[in-house]
Amino acid sequence: MAMTLAALASCALEAPEIPEAPVSNRKVLVATMDDGTRTSISMNSAGTHADVVWNSGDKIRVFGVISASAGMYSREFTTNDGGSNVAEFYSDNWSPSSAPLTYLAFYPAERYTSFAPSENDGEYWFAIAVPPVQTAVKGSIERGLNQAVSYAGGKASALGQLHFKNVLSLVHFKLAGAGASKVRSVKLQTTYTVAGDGLYFASPGGEGYVDMTRFAAMNYDHTKYVTLEGSFEAGGDYYFAVAPGESDGFSLTFTDANGDFIIKSSTAKISPKRSHIVELGTINLDNSFSSLPPGVERYMTQTKGTRPVDLVVIGDGFTSALQNVFKTRARAAIDFLFQTEPYKTYRDWFNVYIIPTVSKESGASKTDGNWNVTEKHDTYYKTSWGANSYNDMWTDTDIVFQTVETNCPDIIKGKIDIDDVSILMLINDTRYAGICFHYPYGRSLALVPYMNGGANTSWTYPATTAVSESEVSAGMRSTTQEEFALYGTTTGNWMNIVLHEFGGHGFGRFADEYWGGNSYVTSTVIEGHSWPSPTSLNVSATYDNVPWKTDLLDNQAVMSLMWDSRYDRIGVFQGADTYPLNRWRSEKISCMIDNRPYYSTWQRVLIVKRIMELGGGTFDMETFLDNDDPTDPVRDAVSSGTPPLAGQGLFPYDGPSGPVKFYPPLPPPVMVKD
Repeated sequence: MAMTLAALASCALEAPEIPEAPVSNRKVLVATMDDGTRTSISMNSAGTHADVVWNSGDKIRVFGVISASAGMYSREFTTNDGGSNVAEFYSDNWSPSSAPLTYLAFYPAERYTSFAPSENDGEYWFAIAVPPVQTAVKGSIERGLNQAVSYAGGKASALGQLHFKNVLSLVHFKLAGAGASKVRSVKLQTTYTVAGDGLYFASPGGEGYVDMTRFAAMNYDHTKYVTLEGSFEAGGDYYFAVAPGESDGFSLTFTDANGDFIIKSSTAKISPKRSHIVELGTINLDNSFSSLPPGVERYMTQTKGTRPVDLVVIGDGFTSALQNVFKTRARAAIDFLFQTEPYKTYRDWFNVYIIPTVSKESGASKTDGNWNVTEKHDTYYKTSWGANSYNDMWTDTDIVFQTVETNCPDIIKGKIDIDDVSILMLINDTRYAGICFHYPYGRSLALVPYMNGGANTSWTYPATTAVSESEVSAGMRSTTQEEFALYGTTTGNWMNIVLHEFGGHGFGRFADEYWGGNSYVTSTVIEGHSWPSPTSLNVSATYDNVPWKTDLLDNQAVMSLMWDSRYDRIGVFQGADTYPLNRWRSEKISCMIDNRPYYSTWQRVLIVKRIMELGGGTFDMETFLDNDDPTDPVRDAVSSGTPPLAGQGLFPYDGPSGPVKFYPPLPPPVMVKD
């Protein structure tokens, strides 16, 4: 008997239990389903309900739990029934040593990966995988996609009855309009993880519960989006299969055969639940497909390489009246970055997108220095940090990455993914701050405010330095006035922070090279070196085997003789990664110490290597040197005067030279492991 689903509203209602069915005697198991459980669905002509059916040929994986000592017995079962919510499944080679005490089953058998007891007695977990790319099926879903689990013990086990419940939720929409037939893919973007690997916990009675928060990247990387691919038409019903959860808003991106798209967004919350349908309603599409989302500006265009290298600029704390201010600052920041080597030489490898968003209020929230908000500003990304401290700088990264994935054209077109993108957030606030978030697979997010309202600022070389470049035990000494004069003092503004946080930490994936105090770290391992997309390769935890040995130190004499004598500045210098001892850098001074518009030679090598890796090019050291410019605008143009020793306090103050403020270094990047 076919079961029907009640009229769909925002979500399907909980379905009634299905009565237990009689069982035959061959090894045959009888599988029933709730109204909310299905292997396929078919909307009626009026679109008011969906028929729930098994399909002939469906297969389930069945486990018979014999006992704690005897373990489990497992086989695939197949049905020849179809068109009903009750079906007989059979196996021709079921012969366990004893009658099982409990049955556990998983649909579909072909998607089964693993199964094991949980830490709680009487509970078991199945590993499930929600594919981020699914095939569009008009009026239904891809066969085998809507996974279900059964747990049968006691009487149900003795009778061989399996009561299935779906693991996933379905999200339904209908298409209308002249543009519907041009669609070739639809991407649902949410603020929570909707696809990837997870665990389903089954408990007695077939009721079970689902915990979709425990995701790990195994068969599929966990994502906050799912994509339907195929042909679409007006009047058609379509479904996404997603993990249960709650999303604070969502977007749908409709892409045609040319890669152009239409984006539909909503701030409405959706709450997909297990065995339920979320109703998005009818979506009308005209023919306004475009290569850029509304409001997004392509500021630089890639002309070299086989793939674009993407940088994205977003803003927080900019109201609707300040959107032009945001765009002006975004262009200025990018211009300053691409006036600095090696970005200047390799600019043709980059696509740069400016993505505006409107905040209800200007500025950013203030905290007490311990992440507790004391002055709230209603901004798009909810950015906050201390009124007198920048160590707790924070923003809502879920909203950031959803916005970028929804609006970055190269992500929408499938040329790259979010892990290939470095993001700069400009914050409409004049406090001193700046921080960068690193992620294992390559993505990064740098936060930079409009420090001092754009006024000049200075940073200086650390006040102490290592006595010996190689011996940790030799300790520290005061930096001399001659050294301050040699290295020069950097005077700039908020855009120098962009160079450090975005160009250095963000895209370059560098560690800081400044240091303070006289303590040191004993570890000879830098964790970021072994990340899938390595970080901190600009610093070393050993003196004798630094990362720049092969490319630079082994070739230094030739580089200095044939290309430029300033390559003599390369060496192994103690003090880096915030520690004065037992960490080493490749040059005395660089952007990663005092924000000057100069990346060291090794930093430039690493930046160019990353450009080649992302852009599909090949790094060659000789070609790099032919294109390279080792000029340090501060050091090479330093005056003969001695700069003031300042900027050593915890907070800014006026230096002895007058109103130019001297600031301490900013916090090291945050290493986000998940």
